[in-house]
Amino acid sequence: MPKLSRSGQCCQTVKCNTKTSNGHHNHVDFPFRIKDVQKESCGCEGFGLYCDNELGLLLELPYAGNFTVEYILFYSSRKILISDPSDCLPQKLLHLDLMTTPFRRSRSAEYRIYNCSEYEYPVGFSYEEKIDCLSGLDYTVISQSSSFIGDRNTNPNCTFVKQVSVPIENLYSSKSYLSSYSSVYLTWDGCETCGKNLHISILFF
Repeated sequence: MPKLSRSGQCCQTVKCNTKTSNGHHNHVDFPFRIKDVQKESCGCEGFGLYCDNELGLLLELPYAGNFTVEYILFYSSRKILISDPSDCLPQKLLHLDLMTTPFRRSRSAEYRIYNCSEYEYPVGFSYEEKIDCLSGLDYTVISQSSSFIGDRNTNPNCTFVKQVSVPIENLYSSKSYLSSYSSVYLTWDGCETCGKNLHISILFF
């Protein structure tokens, strides 16, 4: 169980003590809250975080599961940086659905995903890559930047799986390969009508 301590009443300082935080302090304020520690009134719906003793703060998103919260940019900019605790972010992005969450993409980069049946199927061009963490013994998962006009649908050994929209901070942060992303930014709109006078501070130690 994570080590959690409370100071005063709900919405005051909460300490999330982790084994891997190395003294890093991460201040989290409204609209976020720690689930199972603070009341729902301490944050807005959809902004609940979990405190894990090993991984620190976690954000659970529908269908994609838990993401590690790397940090939350100062609240005037409303940006949260998240990553995959299992180090296979493409797997998370395949299932990421923000429709029922308060979060959204500021901008996105598009990639097509293919499942090719041949083992070690050759990647033919510089705009393609094999995604190791999604591939198996008898199949290879390939990502292809959607900026390229061709696709692998013409190859009988490859089946189109899905188009993935990767949240990016700005146009200059787009990458050539899907697996090059180790973390992604999300943003959210304000929820000032929900407890705007409440205050939460969550610290990593």
